[in-house]
Amino acid sequence: MLPIKPPNLESGYWMADVFYFKTKYQIMIVYWLVVGCCLAQENGWEDPKEKLPNSLYYFMGKGLLIPLQESTLWLIPEEKILTLREKRKNLYIEPLHGAKSLVRKNLKTPHQQLALDPALLSPSAKTKLLSQLQPFFPSERHQRIQTQLSGTKSFLVDVNLLPPFAAAHVKRFSIYRGPNCFHSAIAFAYPDMVDSDLLNPRREKFYHSNMLNGDEILRVLSFGFYPLHRVDGLQYGDILIFLEKSSNPRIPLHLKIKHAMVYLFSDYVFSKASKSADSPYRIEKLEVEWKIWGQLQDLEIKVFRKKPVHGTTLSSFVPYDWRS
Repeated sequence: MLPIKPPNLESGYWMADVFYFKTKYQIMIVYWLVVGCCLAQENGWEDPKEKLPNSLYYFMGKGLLIPLQESTLWLIPEEKILTLREKRKNLYIEPLHGAKSLVRKNLKTPHQQLALDPALLSPSAKTKLLSQLQPFFPSERHQRIQTQLSGTKSFLVDVNLLPPFAAAHVKRFSIYRGPNCFHSAIAFAYPDMVDSDLLNPRREKFYHSNMLNGDEILRVLSFGFYPLHRVDGLQYGDILIFLEKSSNPRIPLHLKIKHAMVYLFSDYVFSKASKSADSPYRIEKLEVEWKIWGQLQDLEIKVFRKKPVHGTTLSSFVPYDWRS
């Protein structure tokens, strides 16, 4: 009998209760039990407090509401992206599904271009925003944002208020088959670790390495984030998971995860719709994402928050190599 006790779900650091087992068999059992606890799905380990409501509208208006000027920008793949996909020089590049002109028309995707006027922000809202941004930005970059918020000139969210990975990819299409919503959600918080062999050991044939599977994102969530069982307020950088509620024991937990996105503020999220090169990285309303994925039956929303240790890398939370 393994010396396992249920994690303390009231703590953001409950992983410490279940570390340090000797064999691969024990480690993987602990991993799956912990993840099951984390999502409050398995073994009857439920949070004793009030359960998190699953309705989308429970989450609407739960985050920091700030005045934003919104305009819809329609994203179209650049000519060079289409050309690279057409030539397909390696197996990871997704081929075009039709003529360039037709593909360009079919892949037209809305992105919400957001502008923030700091003059319209109250001092308390500025303080809250800076506090929520801090875990995702280097100190120098965070200081520049603070300077911008102290000014009176409007600036774009996707240029100035996204961390490195998101800022580099937003409004862009990939040429590869593989980069997906799981990868983009984790890369938002941990860009330096998300592609490491430690966290992303599986390489699927014909798919680019910038893809996380369901079991891999569960692994990262269990170490670098903690689950919220009650949401008094969403925060910048929270990961929202669309999870299938099926109680069918034949469906592994990791296969129940359908979509992942990152909450920003004012009900906007950052995400990539799929692992296809046909989907760009974009900012959209949470409600729009739900309408797309809510067509699947019996979905619920789970929320995970980055562990509040500023400047700590994800590797410091991983005490062993789970592949050994």
